[in-house]
Amino acid sequence: PTPELPQALAFLTMGDQCLLLSLIDQAISTSGSFCVSLELSCPDGSTRPVICSATVMIVGGKPVHLFGTMIETGPLDNAPNMTKDAAEMLVHLIIANRDLEQLALHDELTGLANRRRFNDILPSQIETARRTGQELSLILIDIDDFKSYNDHHGHPAGDDALRALGTLLNGILRRAGDFAARLGGEEFAIVLPTTGIAGAVALAERMRREFAGLRISHTGNSSGVLTISLGVAVTDPSIITGKMLIEAADQMLYRAKRNGRDRIGNLTLSSHPADLHIVR
Repeated sequence: PTPELPQALAFLTMGDQCLLLSLIDQAISTSGSFCVSLELSCPDGSTRPVICSATVMIVGGKPVHLFGTMIETGPLDNAPNMTKDAAEMLVHLIIANRDLEQLALHDELTGLANRRRFNDILPSQIETARRTGQELSLILIDIDDFKSYNDHHGHPAGDDALRALGTLLNGILRRAGDFAARLGGEEFAIVLPTTGIAGAVALAERMRREFAGLRISHTGNSSGVLTISLGVAVTDPSIITGKMLIEAADQMLYRAKRNGRDRIGNLTLSSHPADLHIVR
């Protein structure tokens, strides 16, 4: 078996260590991938040729994972191994597969994660919060009167507005565990681990204020600019499921819309079932 990429650094020649670290830095800064021929140093002083590849996974527009693969192209313990050409072909297939997987989990328009990725992340975050006993916050975001905006300004302008919101959300979320996704249409979601009601509402208010501050003209809106409404739900995950958290945040979003839009609805959930029926 081939060692994992970080562990393999210790087995590379000094020159190849520097080369590999440089390629990794470049891949992270460009959100790209690479494939390179290297040599492993053996305890007896000999070397073995390998093909090394790495690709960066982007979540919420940020590089968060680096996946690496090393495939030996020479003999191992006097047993036949794959040729260099075959190894290179396999590595390129691995990279292509990872690229397709990344595309399948991200929204092409905004660069954020998509609903499929959100559906994977939320249960895992709830499970993590359950183990640690920490609070978990969910913010649902909807662009106000977006159909009217598309009707007045056209779908290309609508796409620009969606990109602008995606960029804004990605810029605001700085912690490694914070997560943003476009769920579809004009609806977005933010998952905030270890965040209580005060922190979640403060962040939601910043998002609301900064999006309005973009001054995206909307002649069909009474304020004259495009705005967003947000629903915030915060819970102790030991008693609330992902489905219940989504429903609560959705109810808070509905409340914000009903109360005039361009505002926030928020709720801290407890184990009392009535908490989930305060809007509808």
